[in-house]
Amino acid sequence: MKEIFNEIARSLNKVITKDYTESILEIKRLEGNVGYTGYFIDKKGKKEWINIFDFTLDSSVIHDLYKRTQEHSLSHKNWNRAKFKLHSDQKFEIEYIWDQELQNEVDKHNKKENKK
Repeated sequence: MKEIFNEIARSLNKVITKDYTESILEIKRLEGNVGYTGYFIDKKGKKEWINIFDFTLDSSVIHDLYKRTQEHSLSHKNWNRAKFKLHSDQKFEIEYIWDQELQNEVDKHNKKENKK
């Protein structure tokens, strides 16, 4: 999975044009859909939002990460959100999150679509 994490880090570094202490990429993953938002903390401690329109990480990378985390018994259970924290020394942390409210919204929308 190291290559996946390296790809996420490269994509973040491409859109952050200032020196930073840490950056956070918030990932929302659903079947067939991946969304991103994120920010970084500059050297003066100021929070700046990442221009997500310039962020070029292919959603297949996140779907592959999800698949791999589900294949290994010591990996994380089902998740639909993640936070990828990248430090200026390029060390990183990732947190996998299950957001039931998000899933409830998706389920509600899918029920409406199936009734049409």
